[in-house]
Amino acid sequence: IIDTRGNGVRIESNTDINTNWRTEHKSKYSFSDTGEVLKELNARQEKDQIIVNIGGDVLFDFNSTDIRPESAQTLAKIAHVIRTRGGDAIYVDGHTDSKGTSDYNQKLSEKRALSVIRWLMEYESIPAQLMVGYGYGEHRPVAPNTHTDGSDNPEGRALNRRVEIRIQTKKG
Repeated sequence: IIDTRGNGVRIESNTDINTNWRTEHKSKYSFSDTGEVLKELNARQEKDQIIVNIGGDVLFDFNSTDIRPESAQTLAKIAHVIRTRGGDAIYVDGHTDSKGTSDYNQKLSEKRALSVIRWLMEYESIPAQLMVGYGYGEHRPVAPNTHTDGSDNPEGRALNRRVEIRIQTKKG
């Protein structure tokens, strides 16, 4: 069930969040691997969050919301970081380039955020209650979609097609 009331999009679940979900799932990574996994993901720490940017072309085929099978290893690494360093909130932010209408890009970015949440929930047993997705469409670019002369900038557009995962870290 997808809940779009209020801010963000969620998948509602009846899973008991009080179970020991951090240790029940069999991961190929150990706690001591976490630093190396963070390096492999090019993650950065900002205040009380770990931020991982994944290129949309890594996760999805063009104009699709289906997670590419070869993305499983990257998402498994993110799940490991959530289990070992995560607190009580994970934010999954979908972004697009400026091709297409603003409305279409908004919906695509929301659906892609939900796809990542669903994948983490189904394949890595991350509780849905911890995750909320946001779609920003084309409105938060990290690079220009066009060159200064108005011509297309494919490299910039590729950088803008991304999913950013913000993992609230444990307190204390």
